[in-house]
Amino acid sequence: MVQNPDKWREFETERLKREPVDPEWNFAILDALYEEACFLGVLPSRNPQEEIAAKVRFVRTVHRVQSPDRENR
Repeated sequence: MVQNPDKWREFETERLKREPVDPEWNFAILDALYEEACFLGVLPSRNPQEEIAAKVRFVRTVHRVQSPDRENR
């Protein structure tokens, strides 16, 4: 658990300045997680509405990954 959230945010901000976001690496991680979820039987969903909700969450996640300076990460 983070003991000092302000210090942690400062650390994250500085790290993002030193290490820019790599979209290819992020998508590689996302692909691996998707493959693992399929392997475990979690995806694809049997309920079409759940599938739509999952796609919406996916798109929101991708947009956050592409915009590291946004506050709602």
